Amino acid sequence: MRYQLIFLIILLISTNLLSQTKDSTTNKWVPIIDVFGKFEYNITNNVDKKFAFAIDRAYLGQQYNFNEKLSGKIIIEAGRPTTIEKIYIKDSIGNLQNIAYEENTGSYYTMQLKIAELIWDINDNIKLKIGSVSINNYQTQDKFWGLKYIAETFQDRYFHLPSADLGIIGHFKINKNFNLDLALTNGEGNRYDQDKYGDLQLATGLDIKPIDNFIIRFYYDYSKSKDSLKPAERQLFSVFAGYEILDKFKIGGEYNYRKNNLFIKQNDLYGFSLFSSYNFYKNLSFFARFDKLYADKIYLDNESWYAHYPGNGFITGVNYSPTNGINLSINYQLWQANDKNIVIQQHIFLNFQFKI
Repeated sequence: MRYQLIFLIILLISTNLLSQTKDSTTNKWVPIIDVFGKFEYNITNNVDKKFAFAIDRAYLGQQYNFNEKLSGKIIIEAGRPTTIEKIYIKDSIGNLQNIAYEENTGSYYTMQLKIAELIWDINDNIKLKIGSVSINNYQTQDKFWGLKYIAETFQDRYFHLPSADLGIIGHFKINKNFNLDLALTNGEGNRYDQDKYGDLQLATGLDIKPIDNFIIRFYYDYSKSKDSLKPAERQLFSVFAGYEILDKFKIGGEYNYRKNNLFIKQNDLYGFSLFSSYNFYKNLSFFARFDKLYADKIYLDNESWYAHYPGNGFITGVNYSPTNGINLSINYQLWQANDKNIVIQQHIFLNFQFKI
């Protein structure tokens, strides 16, 4: 870990020096830094771990612009990538048992490759990316919500869907009102190479902007595996709409349906999220959000206090941005499972973010 950090520091310094010596008129090297951190006070009844500090995410990287049309981007993420997951068990007559298990091992802050993409701006209307690319399953929601450092949007938070994958994605600007994206990826997320069956995921999304400050997005992806332990076709249906008024007030909502989660038949996750924010004084804003999660089958997620139990989530607080690239927030988060035997989870957070 120490040597990885030293390497990244040297990389950032050297590339910035190169940008100054190679070309003084164009910005060929662009640094990328994005760090999320928090202090947590757990006010749930009868818990031992009341306080905690953590770094939720740290992105370090660079983008190099070869010319006006071609560029390359690489981003390293500090996370906990070593996992054991998706253990399948059959009974004595060969029937697959619907269980799901996941265990994280290794360092919490192991460095891993997140993005390594070649970007080709063919013209003003077509852009292609290839490599370990940022996929567009919930980027529109992320940008509109704007508070990922406090809480991920619905797909990321409850479905744990990756935001990057190995493959190719194309962005097509049809006109000023319609933008289409198409992707062909491994479907495994950026942490894994292609599986031994060569299975792929197809995805498409459509952004619609009927009027200024109003956006609607439809998204769909599909994957099918030849692995006998993954018998069902996996699909995702998503729709989002958001409206902003004069950079002061915005309101948005999304609905997501994950059919055959983990490739298990009738293991569906679905639900909706509603959120709003109001900038009431200079760079100080108030926000609130409500999530509703449904699950046809219970999938235990021991890493999250907002586990895959059907239930309700609520987030509210204030966000302060003293300058561009820095955000601070005090907020309250609650998770209430539909199962009355599960205690209501309540947390108070002090979150921070800095980015370039």
